[in-house]
Amino acid sequence: MNEISKRIEAIKERDSKKVLNDWERGFVANIGRVSTSERFKGLSEKQEACLKKIEVLLGIDDPEEPEYPTEYGPIDERLRKVDSAAKYKPLDDDIPF
Repeated sequence: MNEISKRIEAIKERDSKKVLNDWERGFVANIGRVSTSERFKGLSEKQEACLKKIEVLLGIDDPEEPEYPTEYGPIDERLRKVDSAAKYKPLDDDIPF
């Protein structure tokens, strides 16, 4: 049994009619059927994202914190400790306004 099949079985065990809608149940059934084929190469990015969403919805997998590139990460802790906006000095002094 491959990894995808194990994930599908875990979803089927946890599923109740109240949690997943018809489309999600159909998606899980189709992926489960296809994943047992010898010609199965793997999931696409969209299929993987849908499967991950269903796992999070059922509580099988915890939602992960997205990996941010360094320039888009959460605000640095030292900037959060600023007492007032008057004391705040932006890191970018090139802003024309």
